Amino acid sequence: MAKRRAPEDLDAMEGVTSPAPKKHRSEGHELFLNGQIHDEVEREAADTSEARHWASKEKEPEGSDLGEDDSEDETAVPAIRQAAPTAGYDDLYLDTINRQVLDFDFEKLCSVSLSNINVYACLVCGRYYQGRGLKSHAYFHALDEDHHVFINMQTQRVYVLPEGYEVLSRSLDDIKFVADPRYTRSDVARLDQRRNATNRPCYTLTGKPYAPGYVGMNNIKENDYLNVVVQALAHVPPLRNFLLLDDFVTKTATLGKPNAKSLDNPNAELVKRFGLLVRKIWNPRAFKAHVSPHELLQEVALRSNKRFTLTAQADPVDFLTWFLNHLHLGLGGSRTRPGSSIVQRVFQGKLRVETEKLAAVGVAAAAAAAAAAAAEQSAMSNGVGAADSMMVDTPLPVGGMPTLLPIPPNSSQHHPPPPGTGGPPPFSSFAQPPPPGVSSAPGMFTPPPPPARPPGLNGTGTSTLPPPPSSLPPPPTSSSFFAATPPVEPQQHEKASVLATPSTHLPKPTVEINRFLLLTLDLPPPPLFQDEQERNIIPQVPLTTLLSKYDGESAHIAHVDHGDVRRRFQLQGPLPPYLVLHMKRFTANKFITERNPTIVTFDPRGLDMRPYVEGADSNRADEYTYDLVANVVHEAVRARGDDVAVDSAEERRTWKVQLRDRSAATAANDEKSALAGAGAGEDKWVVAQDLFVEPVAGELLYLAESYIQIWERRRQASSSKPQVQPRKAQSKS
Repeated sequence: MAKRRAPEDLDAMEGVTSPAPKKHRSEGHELFLNGQIHDEVEREAADTSEARHWASKEKEPEGSDLGEDDSEDETAVPAIRQAAPTAGYDDLYLDTINRQVLDFDFEKLCSVSLSNINVYACLVCGRYYQGRGLKSHAYFHALDEDHHVFINMQTQRVYVLPEGYEVLSRSLDDIKFVADPRYTRSDVARLDQRRNATNRPCYTLTGKPYAPGYVGMNNIKENDYLNVVVQALAHVPPLRNFLLLDDFVTKTATLGKPNAKSLDNPNAELVKRFGLLVRKIWNPRAFKAHVSPHELLQEVALRSNKRFTLTAQADPVDFLTWFLNHLHLGLGGSRTRPGSSIVQRVFQGKLRVETEKLAAVGVAAAAAAAAAAAAEQSAMSNGVGAADSMMVDTPLPVGGMPTLLPIPPNSSQHHPPPPGTGGPPPFSSFAQPPPPGVSSAPGMFTPPPPPARPPGLNGTGTSTLPPPPSSLPPPPTSSSFFAATPPVEPQQHEKASVLATPSTHLPKPTVEINRFLLLTLDLPPPPLFQDEQERNIIPQVPLTTLLSKYDGESAHIAHVDHGDVRRRFQLQGPLPPYLVLHMKRFTANKFITERNPTIVTFDPRGLDMRPYVEGADSNRADEYTYDLVANVVHEAVRARGDDVAVDSAEERRTWKVQLRDRSAATAANDEKSALAGAGAGEDKWVVAQDLFVEPVAGELLYLAESYIQIWERRRQASSSKPQVQPRKAQSKS
């Protein structure tokens, strides 16, 4: 197919001018003349482009995240930054917020730069980004993902990007409260009130009911040892109220910059994060019925030099002691002044320790033995008397037989006499004599031969064999020894008697008053064998038996660097408001860590501590009566192998905590509590293990292996008098 030809020849179109552009024709000016641009129009266009370039440089905000080295197109127009939303568009982009994905429990780190400075959270996807300038990570995230609403995790202020203005809508107050809950004194006072028609249960976003304070905690990997300790401490009312009401953010930082006090106190951030976690546990408007201790775990791993991490299991008692001491220092407590922080005012008590050294008895006995050896040596150096007193080979009861010469003191064994000096005849000289009444020759009668000389006697009648053991004299006693030795100088006798009396060298017991945060109870060793009825499979011991360690009479022997010591313990009044008891259940040897499965039986109400307090007043029983608040229990789980017959399978430790639910008591017990005093109502109990929270009967608490217990001192009965007086007034009327 041939190519189609043009309808007109191109040479005929040389003198025809092209039409002017529409942009310039619409302005009504003839700017093009015969296809050539006028010089004045060209100069005006150049001036306009240069003015736009310098105007963009002047409009760039100061202090933004733009870098000086970054190259940018000169013709690009910068985004418009607004100080306030456009009129009528105050709720712009707020419908894109997704509350289902918001989780502010994780550490506030930028997902791009991993920085914790000036962090913002995207309310659409829940990620953390740094900054909100023109070249910040949050700004690029807003342009790339079309997510526009961000909240500052330090100031709780919400902004819209890329416009950059702040949102002041009241519809975002629930998000701000979840990110950083704040409470008033009236809110804290209602936490322990009983649930009734006015105190309704709380619900999550999905409609699931939950009780504030009794929520699960996420076990990231192996951090359940921290979860149970945090749950137990969060239910100690004085410590909980202090953390809910005090503002640690203003004390540790001001506008995102640490102040001088926070720089001097490295544990201030630990207190801040623990307080935030406790406030989230008691949040009545939470989006979910669980919390995550990830932010606290990161700070704990940093402060403990990786001693406590989320990837390795640890001992809750070790963590509790470390955590309480660092909380005390983080709250400004003193190392020498007692009661300088809320931690010591709640848990610290006094203990009387009487220590007696047992190594002194052994030293006195060794000194007496050395004195006896010195006296013996001096007696031997005086001559024959000493040799006679140390005679070993005593004469046989044969008349007229002289005694042997004394054996030198240095000889340690008997030597045979030399040949020719007497002794037993050789074996060839021995002949068997005929029996009595039998002649040597047949048909002849010979009288019986005289009795042969006993073996061991020579011709002189002297014994050459050692005497039988029964004929040896008994070893000399102290009295016979000193009677046989020659008189010693009076000074030596006096010195020997002093050294031989150990009672004069026993040191007096030392008494010290020490302060404690928790008391350790020693479990009895489990029996090796079962009884006939197989009742000792799992031994049991009452809690009062373990507490007898602190009665001031029971002695406990401990090994120290300089020897063994005997100690007696007794509590000193006044007792602290809360007692922390630790059952020593694990013992480490050279190979493995042994677990004591003994069950500790106890009553969760009415623990009387008067028998263990020195000078306790029997008339004031309320000051020494305690009720259980939290009970941390241990549970052994087989780590490998599902076959129960495999005895060599390792055990993995898991921890859970039993908590008293004060607000779950029934309303029918209100009158009983008012008449019998505070704490007399029937409380319910819940058991929390990781994310699972279930009710448990109070009568079955002791069936688990208790490890840590927190007991609360019962309040005075005077607090119930205002409730009793109105009933008396009604009866009179």
